[in-house]
Amino acid sequence: MSDDNDDIRNAVRIAKGASSNVDSPSAKFMNEYREDTWDHPFDSRTRLLNTKTGLDPRNDFATLELSKNGDNGVHVHSIMALDKGRGQGRQALQYLTNLADKHGVDLHGIAKSFGRDRGLNTAKLKDWYKRNGFQVDRSGNMIRKPVKGED
Repeated sequence: MSDDNDDIRNAVRIAKGASSNVDSPSAKFMNEYREDTWDHPFDSRTRLLNTKTGLDPRNDFATLELSKNGDNGVHVHSIMALDKGRGQGRQALQYLTNLADKHGVDLHGIAKSFGRDRGLNTAKLKDWYKRNGFQVDRSGNMIRKPVKGED
């Protein structure tokens, strides 16, 4: 577990001293993310992703709030399904992990719930991220390294 915590601390240290390269993996990730999503009409920090669950095209969206974190990292501030319990959060996270793998980007953030009525509690949220390939420490700090595909 010590290695997991070291990876998380390293990601935080790198993010604090982040440089800004337009051609960096994280910049390419963020450009594609902006192309694939829409501005949220009520919150300029979040974007809408069509999760394409096919259940109801009017409600097949999740909101995402991300930021570039250095040349090789993206910070996941929040993922929220608009209709709870329909797989939209899972679809949004799958989109992010696929995009991170494509661009070779680390995903990191803090697994912490928004509150009682806004989705999973913190313990379930930590488990959810762990099931989806993230290393999560006791405090909720999390990181997911990109998975390299076979060439």
